Amino acid sequence: MKVALTLRPLHGTLERPLTNAVASFDERRGWLVVARLAGVYGLGEASPLVGYSSDGPDETEAALRALGGSVVVATDTLEDFVASVARAADQLPSTAHAARFGLESALFDAYARARGVPLWAVLRHGLELGARGAQAPTSLGVAAWVPEGDLAAAEAASAAGVHTFKLKLGRDLPAELAFARRLRARFPAARLRFDANRSLAGARTGSVLVALAALGADFCEEPSAELPASSPLPLALDESLCGLAPEDVPDHPNVCAWVLKPTALGGLLRCAGFVREALARGIEPLVSHTLEGPVADAILRELALAIGGGSPVGLGDHGGLRALAPPFTFEAHAGRAGAAAQPHQRPGAGVFEVDLSVREAARAHPQRVAIEAPEGPLTYAALAERCEAQQRAFEQAGLRSGDALAFVPQLDTDTVVLVYSAIEAGLALVPLHPRGTPDEHELVVRESGARWLHQRSSRPPLGEHEAAKHPLPETPLAILFTSGTTGSPKGALLSRRAFVAAVWASEERLGAAPDERGLGGFSTERSPERWLLSLTPAHVGGLSILVRALVQRGTLVLPPSAEFEPATFARVVREQRVSQLSVVPTMLARLLDAGFVAPPTLRVMLVGGAAADADLVARAHAAGLPVRLTYGMTETCSQIATQRTPADPGCGPPLAGVQVRAREGVLEVRGATLFSGYLGQREPVDEHGWFRTGDLGRVDAQGCVHIEGRRHDLIVTGGENVYPAEVEARLADHPHVREAAVIGVRDATWGQRVVAVCVLQDPGDRCDGDGALGTLAEVAAALATSLARFKQPKEYWLVPALPRTSLGKVARAGLQGLLDAPDTRVIDASALRL
Repeated sequence: MKVALTLRPLHGTLERPLTNAVASFDERRGWLVVARLAGVYGLGEASPLVGYSSDGPDETEAALRALGGSVVVATDTLEDFVASVARAADQLPSTAHAARFGLESALFDAYARARGVPLWAVLRHGLELGARGAQAPTSLGVAAWVPEGDLAAAEAASAAGVHTFKLKLGRDLPAELAFARRLRARFPAARLRFDANRSLAGARTGSVLVALAALGADFCEEPSAELPASSPLPLALDESLCGLAPEDVPDHPNVCAWVLKPTALGGLLRCAGFVREALARGIEPLVSHTLEGPVADAILRELALAIGGGSPVGLGDHGGLRALAPPFTFEAHAGRAGAAAQPHQRPGAGVFEVDLSVREAARAHPQRVAIEAPEGPLTYAALAERCEAQQRAFEQAGLRSGDALAFVPQLDTDTVVLVYSAIEAGLALVPLHPRGTPDEHELVVRESGARWLHQRSSRPPLGEHEAAKHPLPETPLAILFTSGTTGSPKGALLSRRAFVAAVWASEERLGAAPDERGLGGFSTERSPERWLLSLTPAHVGGLSILVRALVQRGTLVLPPSAEFEPATFARVVREQRVSQLSVVPTMLARLLDAGFVAPPTLRVMLVGGAAADADLVARAHAAGLPVRLTYGMTETCSQIATQRTPADPGCGPPLAGVQVRAREGVLEVRGATLFSGYLGQREPVDEHGWFRTGDLGRVDAQGCVHIEGRRHDLIVTGGENVYPAEVEARLADHPHVREAAVIGVRDATWGQRVVAVCVLQDPGDRCDGDGALGTLAEVAAALATSLARFKQPKEYWLVPALPRTSLGKVARAGLQGLLDAPDTRVIDASALRL
C-alpha cells in the first residue's frame, strides 16, 4: 500500500540556552513527518540535535525529500508491516538517524491509528519488545533534568510529582558537584542520576565517581569506550551506543542500564535491537530524549510503555517541547499525568479531531466558502460563528459530550450547522428520516437513548418516551439505523475515526484536489472540491457527503429543494460548478431521460445505493457522464469498493485500508472504515476483524468486487439455489422489460417458486391479454438461452411500477403484497410455452 508523506518545518528558540561538554545552542530545528495510511494520519518528528546526531536539519530534510513523497508498506499482518517499514527506512542513508526516527515513527503511528489499537501494543509486539498477551502498561515514571544551580526547577518538578532528578556534568565539575550536594540536602528521598558527558576521563575519574556514590546516585551515564574498569557506583551507557551494533557493546560489571535515544541511535527499529540485547543481558533499557518536540515525545513515551520496566525514564519536561511544537493540537496515544506517562483509555483517537473541527477549518480558511446555499454563501468563518452559537444552545438544552442527538435532517443550512456543531461538541448524531412515520421515529429515539431536537408538533416532546440505555464504548460520530426490511432496525455505531478514514480513502480513490490544511501541507494548485448534497443525511450516503466536505475543507452545495427534479438538479450542478456528487440508479436514469449533460467542472458521479444495470451504465458513458460505480453499506461509513476508472470491472477494488474477501459466496470486509458494532448487541466481527456483510459476491483476479445479490434474497427451489440478481440482470437486458425484480414465493411442490415482477416497456401490454402473452413469450425464450431451467421464472407478475424506498431502492418487502393488488396481472410461465 502506498503511503503519502508530507514534511512540515519545526523551528523555535529554547527558553534558555543549553550548554554542555559537546555543544552550545539556543534554538532547535527539525521536521514534522506526516504519513497518511488507509485514510488516517500518522505523525513523526525528525529533529537532530547538533553534537548528538550524525545528521543536521538540512541533511535530514534532503534525506526525507529524496523518498519522493511516498513509501510502500504492507499491512496484511503486523509482521509484514514491520518488515516493510524496515525496507522503507533502508531507502534513507544509514547515517540519517533523525530522518529514520521521523519516518518510522510516522509509519508506526499511522498503522496504530488505522487499526484503532494502542501504539505501545504495536511497538511491543511488532518489535518483539515483550511477550504477546503481556499485561497492558498503566503508567511509567519520568526523570526531570535539573540545570546546574536551578533549585527552583527541582522544586517545580517535585511539586508536579517528579522524584527522580538528572544532572549533567562536564562544564564546571566543582560547581556541579556542589549543586548536587545542595539538591541532595533539599530532597533527601529523591533519586539522582548523572550524565558525565565525557568528563570522567583522566586522573579525576575515581574521585568523581566516589563523590557521586556518596550522594546515593542511581547511576552515571558515560560513553562505553571511556568507562573505568571498575566503579564504586552503577554506570549506564548513553547515546554513544549509536556507533556500535547491539551485540558488539562490551560487557562491564558495573553497567546496570542502557540509555536509549532513538534520534541518536537511528530510529525505532535500531533502538529495538538494543532493547532486546539489553534485556538478554539482564540490563535495563531506559528511553530518553534529545530535546525533541511534543510529537517525538509522544512516540518516545509509547516506546517506553512498550518496553515497560520499573525505573523512571528520561522523558521529563524540557524546552524542546515548546520550541518544536507543531502548528496544531493533537491527541497523542500516551498522555502526561503529573510525573508519569499514561496510555489513553481510548487508543486510536488522534489528529482526526482536527479534520472534524469547523473551528480549525475556519482558522485555516476563514474566507473560503463552506456552504453554497440558495439564500447565499456562508464562509468557514461565518459557519464557525453559527456553530458556536448552536453549541451554546446544546449546552442550554442540557446536552453534553457523549449524548446522542436525534433530529430530522433537511437539505438546508440549518441542518448542516446542526450536524457540524454536534460533531464538534462530541454528540452522537441520530438522524431520523424526513419521510418516516411517528412510530418509526419513536422506535429509533427509544433504542438509541437520544435527546430529540427539531421535532414536529405531531411528535412527543423531549422526555415523554422511555429511552433504552445501551452502554457505548465511546461516543460515535453517528448511530445510523439500517433498513428494517429484513427484520428489526439495528443501530450501527459509526466512530469518528472510521468516518474520517472513509473520507481520506475515498479521496485517494477519486483523486480529490489537495488542500492547504493545517495538518497535511497539501498544495493549493487546485480549487477545493464542491460537493452537492444530493442525498438525505438520514442515510450514510448523505451524511458522508457532509463529513467529506468538512474534512476536505471543501464547499457543500445545497439544492433549492429536497425533491429531486432533473432539470433543477442539472442547473445547480452547472451554475454552482459542482465537482463531485452521488446518485442512486433511479436518479441517474431520470437525469439521462432528461438529457443531462455534465459540465466541465463535474469530475465524479458516484453511482451506488442499489445495483445499476449494464444498459444504464452504458447510456451514462455514452452521454459522457463521469460515473464511477461504488459498493458500500452503512456499516462501513459508505464506500467499500469504488471504480478507479470506468474500465474497472464490477464495482472496482476496495478502498485503501479496506479488505474484502468472499467466503462461501458471501462478501466479508474489514479495515479502518468498519463500524464499531450494533447498539446493544454483541461484537459483529470475528476474531480476525472480518465483518460478514450478507451480500453475495466475489472478488476477481484483479481484486475488483462483484455484487451478485443479498443472501436474504436467495431463492431455494427444488434444492437448487437461485440468486435473484442473476435473473434480474437477464430480464433487464431484454428490450421489452423496463425494470424487474425477482422473488421467491412459497410453493407446495418446490418449496419456493421463482417469480418475476415486471414493468414492461409498453404499458399497454399489461392490459392486453394476447399482447402480454406474446411479449412475455419472447422474454421467456430469451431467458431459456442464458439461464438453467430451474432459474427461469415460473410466474410473471405484470405491474405498473415497482415499490421503492426513499433512496430509490426496490422495496423488496413490498413485492410479495403485489399479488393481491388490483392492477397486477399474473401469468403462469407454462402458458408461454404453448
